[in-house]
Amino acid sequence: DNQGFLMNRQRLTNSLNPIYTTEAGATNNNLIDVKDSSTLDITSDFTLACWVKLRSWSQSWNLIQKKSAWNSNGYGMYIHTGKKVYLEYAYNDGSGNHQMGSSADVDTLDVWYYIAVTHKDSTRDRIYIGKTTDTSLTAVEDSTTGSDNDVLPSVGVNDLSLTVGSSTGGTNGAPHVHIDGFIDDAQVYSKELSADE
Repeated sequence: DNQGFLMNRQRLTNSLNPIYTTEAGATNNNLIDVKDSSTLDITSDFTLACWVKLRSWSQSWNLIQKKSAWNSNGYGMYIHTGKKVYLEYAYNDGSGNHQMGSSADVDTLDVWYYIAVTHKDSTRDRIYIGKTTDTSLTAVEDSTTGSDNDVLPSVGVNDLSLTVGSSTGGTNGAPHVHIDGFIDDAQVYSKELSADE
C-alpha cells in the first residue's frame, strides 16, 4: 500500500506475540518499548490503531500507550477486562483527563480485530472496531458532548516511552504483564483519520 507495508504476508508469522506470563516480576523484554521522541508528541489531533487477537481476558490489555497514569499527560488505548475498548488521554499536567469506552465488545477470543481510536481536537472522539469475520468498519462510539465524555483539548507532551502490548499493571510503576495474544501493524498518527483512511 502507499505506506510501504507488505499486505500479502501471514499475520501470525510477523506479529508481536510475546511469551505470556502472569508472574508479578515479569520484565519488559517481550513488549515493544519505543523511546521518547518528539515525533511521538501529540499536541492536537491523533489516531491510534492496530490489529489484535487475544487469548484471554485475564488482564486489561494496553494496546498502545504513552502515559503512566490516568492523570498524567499522554495518550493510549486499551481493552478492559469487561471487553470494552477505551481511549484515554490527559493534558495540562493532568488537569484535563478524558476516558471514553466503546459500546461494542471485543468479545471473541482467538479472532483478529482491527481497532482504531481518533481524536479531533475540541471536536470529537471516535472508536472504530472491525472484525475479520465481518467486512464492515464503523464507529461504534462517536462522542461530541456529554458530562463525563466531553471532547477535550489537545493531549499534553511527556518524556515517556511509547509501549505496545502490556497489561495495565504496567502503569504507576507496577510490573508489566505481557499481553496474552498478538498485536500487529500498530500505528500512531498526528491527525484524525477518516473511516475511509
